[in-house]
Amino acid sequence: MVTWLLKVGAFTVGLRVVAMVVTLTFVAGMSQIMTAASFGVLSMLITTCTLVATMGSFGQSEWIVKEASPLVGEGDRVGAQALFHSASWRVLVVSTPLGLLTGMLFLIFSGDWLTGLAAGMIVVMLSYALAWAGAARSLDRYFWSLGPKDILWRAGVLGLGGLAATVGGGLVGLNTVLMLTAGVLLVCVVAQAYVLGIDPKKVIQAIPEDRVVWLAGMQMMLAATAIAAQSNLDVVLIGIFMSAEQVAVYFPANRLALAAGFFFLPFQMIVAPAFARLIRSRDDAGMRKLSTLATLLVTTASVAAVVTLVFGYPLYEPLFATATGETRKALHILLAGQLGVAALGFPGALLIMSGHQKILARTSIVFLVLGGITLTLAAALGTVVTVAIAAAGMTVLRKLVTTLIAGVHTGVWPLHLSVLRVQRDPDGI
Repeated sequence: MVTWLLKVGAFTVGLRVVAMVVTLTFVAGMSQIMTAASFGVLSMLITTCTLVATMGSFGQSEWIVKEASPLVGEGDRVGAQALFHSASWRVLVVSTPLGLLTGMLFLIFSGDWLTGLAAGMIVVMLSYALAWAGAARSLDRYFWSLGPKDILWRAGVLGLGGLAATVGGGLVGLNTVLMLTAGVLLVCVVAQAYVLGIDPKKVIQAIPEDRVVWLAGMQMMLAATAIAAQSNLDVVLIGIFMSAEQVAVYFPANRLALAAGFFFLPFQMIVAPAFARLIRSRDDAGMRKLSTLATLLVTTASVAAVVTLVFGYPLYEPLFATATGETRKALHILLAGQLGVAALGFPGALLIMSGHQKILARTSIVFLVLGGITLTLAAALGTVVTVAIAAAGMTVLRKLVTTLIAGVHTGVWPLHLSVLRVQRDPDGI
């Protein structure tokens, strides 16, 4: 199991590195070939559409992983494909009205129908890319989990946008980039469907009406949306209660701290399907072993990242023109929080894969409210360092409570000493 975790973990970490490089290159490149105003609208539109697409995917990524991974492990590809199609129908039902609503809002605020059309298309395409990422994970096709939604469309838009700027001999217009984004995303999603064996005709024929499945999807969507919202509250509230200058001081620490948690998502991607298969086979010992080894690996990698970020800070601090002494303090606090999150394992995956997504949704919503109140007070009455303390503290507390809940309901904790203890048989062999 250690070899498998290291091998697959290294591959998914590599994909995350590529995704990060492509994202940074996309931001830098598009800011060069667009006006500042157009790039600002593009950034806002993509950020908004990504958040809406989290709701549009309707939690189907994790639902697919939970239900299809055991079938794939048993060799039942036909059953897994049927689940892919039924999940795709739910995404169609949920993402289409959300896409229309998003498109109408951007049409009203921009006054440009092309902007509205592109926004609606991007929401629907990203919703499918997010949902089908779960299908790719259940099939151990990890490139097709991250590639379409994080790598391929950005690389395609940047390449075509750069070509348009070169041929036109000037800056690229906003509508051109938006249409490129919608078109490239469509191509990526079609390719993803083809590779994963998803047939549009079978999606329409699926039309599932199982109320329990719809309810589970709603619960997974609420959990994912609440966690995503909480992770961005600190920056937003500093902007509201302090100033744009204080956001500029805090933002480098916020982004750098995320680098310490860089290894968590790749391991989450491979651990969740494995949990689903072990739960189906009732392999409690295997679950404890997987949880322990994955937690140790991700914590070790996070410690290495934190040490690098802390001691290497003087080298890259000049890259951030807005960084101050408070940026460094905030960074150290946020990094401590990231270590705490890594050491507490994968309780969210455990709860979802064991069918306790309702508990996860409730916990996430409660901590979104508590975190909002705490961060509001910190931003209104304190400094960016105070906000960092509140953000790190609430994140670790949410993870700790989730870990305790998952441990009680599943009997699996982040670390099990029995897994690490060297055991001998009665003959001492």
